[in-house]
Amino acid sequence: MTYLDFVETMKEEVGRSLNDTADVEVVTVNKNNGIKKTGLTIRGRDKNIAPTIYLESLYESFLDGTSETSLCNQIISLYLEHDIQSPDLSQISDYSQMKKRLACRVVAKESNAEMLKDLPYKDFMDLALIFEIELMDSEVEGGSIVVRNEFLDMWHITKEELIHDGIENAPLVRPAVLYSMDHFLPPNMRLEDIVKEDSEYQFDPHHLPLLADQARVVKAKMEACPWEQLCRMMVLSNNTARFGAAALAYPGVLSTIAGVFESDFYILPSSVQEVILLPDVERCDIEELKYMIHEVNRTEVRPEEKLSDSLYYYDRKDNKLVRV
Repeated sequence: MTYLDFVETMKEEVGRSLNDTADVEVVTVNKNNGIKKTGLTIRGRDKNIAPTIYLESLYESFLDGTSETSLCNQIISLYLEHDIQSPDLSQISDYSQMKKRLACRVVAKESNAEMLKDLPYKDFMDLALIFEIELMDSEVEGGSIVVRNEFLDMWHITKEELIHDGIENAPLVRPAVLYSMDHFLPPNMRLEDIVKEDSEYQFDPHHLPLLADQARVVKAKMEACPWEQLCRMMVLSNNTARFGAAALAYPGVLSTIAGVFESDFYILPSSVQEVILLPDVERCDIEELKYMIHEVNRTEVRPEEKLSDSLYYYDRKDNKLVRV
């Protein structure tokens, strides 16, 4: 049985088990970097939105001998676990309301060229900053809508207004998070677990001095083990661990961190979820850093989460972020 056949079979099994209390559909979603993924949406009859459940791991279990009934029960458990309240879509045409929900994400420009034709975006080196509306708790995947070109006409705004408002509002919707590399990642712990459990590393975007305090904590940890390169690295993301690499574009974030470390730094694009900062406090082998980025992207990062093979550098004197 192919994966697509498995998805269709699970659709029928889940639909029967839920006894028509929800609509079960097979959907194909265009992900980052042109990747297409197929899964199920399970939408309660009183809901106007539903997350997509991808079944790759369950398909592997099926191939290993797990029964269809057991897998069906697992899917239903996932659905119930992530059951979400329907957002109020009645005000989606009201920009004064949607402006407060604007967030952003950063994607590779070249590998997303087809998608970007339909989206208003801002050039960001070899990347593109795109915008979305958070409809609900930002920890719920599928709880946001990407802003498309036609939204500008609906809202009667320009692309420039959207870019300004989106960059200004994003830190309010998805505050940045900074933590030391030794938290990335302990055994059996995911990035989102760290963000949720360790509030020490969160900061209020209205108060960049608080970010400076957190950077001092990270700096102290680095100074405690200066002989280990891993300890000299830190991770920048957001409070949801989703599309956290966009924190690079948040006003004041890079300059605040650089001010604490009194150093410029290299930026390694770990994924669309986060980036790694490496203070330029001693001579770094640029070619080695570039090779590291390429190898991690090739062997460790899922294709839909890859951000870039480029190395970036932040110059605190000129307050400038450039591609190396």
